Amino acid sequence: MIKTSPTYIDGDGLTCRKYFSHAFMNRRFLYTSVWNWWKQTTLYSCLPLSVASLLIFAAILYQELGTGEETDWGLVVSVSLLPFLFFMPLIWAGTYYYSFIAARRLTRKLQAFISRHIPDATCITRLSPTNYTLLRKGIEYEVCYTHVPETDQSGRVRRNHPCFLIALYYAPQPGTELLWFDEDTEMRPSLIDKWAAYCEGKDSGRKLVLEDYALFALFEKKELSTPACVVKAMEQLEYLLNRFSFFPLYLHTPLQDRIGSWLGRIDKPAPADIVALNIGIFETVTGYALYLTGARHYDEADDDWACTEDFVPEQKYLDLSTERKDEKDWQQLRQDVTEAVSRYTAQRADDASSLFYHKIVTIGFDDGELTRIR
Repeated sequence: MIKTSPTYIDGDGLTCRKYFSHAFMNRRFLYTSVWNWWKQTTLYSCLPLSVASLLIFAAILYQELGTGEETDWGLVVSVSLLPFLFFMPLIWAGTYYYSFIAARRLTRKLQAFISRHIPDATCITRLSPTNYTLLRKGIEYEVCYTHVPETDQSGRVRRNHPCFLIALYYAPQPGTELLWFDEDTEMRPSLIDKWAAYCEGKDSGRKLVLEDYALFALFEKKELSTPACVVKAMEQLEYLLNRFSFFPLYLHTPLQDRIGSWLGRIDKPAPADIVALNIGIFETVTGYALYLTGARHYDEADDDWACTEDFVPEQKYLDLSTERKDEKDWQQLRQDVTEAVSRYTAQRADDASSLFYHKIVTIGFDDGELTRIR
């Protein structure tokens, strides 16, 4: 998830140390209920206020005893409670505003941005008040609202610009990792040069940013005149994704939706002589991935037919990095993939414009047996 300014974190159950650590870093807290907010804010705010009250109490008591006169305990106690009486209402008001009112306002800004500028978005999911994910044309994007600082030559922040940021996470296709990245997984100069050459001279190109494993489109709030500028930037990100042989990563979208979106993107008629399609599953460094190939020949008794790649779609691979090998059993993953593919192909198998029209479809790991689902 993109780190934004302001940054929201889950406030429920934070220890005192973590609470003040995040508070000093100017982070805002989210709570599941008003009661949780009041309980935690009151408890942790009372600690420094109690210290202040004790110091005031000790100072006044020392002064009173030094005079030799009778101590006015009512005055001592009432003055000692001033930190609570003065600061607690301010703390309650401020923390409630940032945790509930300001959070709702930021959420409404993001929702309005998505509704106006990305009208064809689907599977819209809220990650935080400043971060959402969505699918557009089957590709996952993260959309966030943040403040980007403008600095002078000395590095001092002059002002903050409210901006909307759209991120598309990517990875190189298997076998092309060293084409654009070195052994330390850092971008090669050739990738940076080609990116700069593409963006040069394009007005929309100045909104695009290339980072390791992420493409960004940045829009200042005051520049958003028409929805067309956002859609055009997202289409450029999709174009660059294909131009550099990257495939999109899905970090937050449920597995079923990811597979369905991927199949939807490659669901175009195959050559008439392709009789069988295989969806292979293989392990990667970070998890699993899928690929689809087609063959002119199918042999039920010998799975080696799937090694022949007579047909390969433009977006051959689907990364499943979030399905970690140490967290998900491979048999469960195969079952989940089978269910998702079966659900999609059942809807499209009788459509003459579909890739799966009257095709045999199999699924399996590269080093295992294939299972025919159609």
